[in-house]
Amino acid sequence: MKKAAAIIIGLAILFVLLLFSMTYSVGFNQVALKSHFGKVDSSSIVREPGLHFRWPFFADSVTTY
Repeated sequence: MKKAAAIIIGLAILFVLLLFSMTYSVGFNQVALKSHFGKVDSSSIVREPGLHFRWPFFADSVTTY
């Protein structure tokens, strides 16, 4: 029973960390440039402030200015 609870808690922590790595925020005075596997196009400029989602850390990278 204790082993199953530890596995469930571990998976929940892993899920929260994965979800955390898939979000980014843009401030009202910032612009974000999102690149997908190192390629940037004109649709990857984010100007709207707030919380945004992206693919996990190995696929997308976000730079805020």
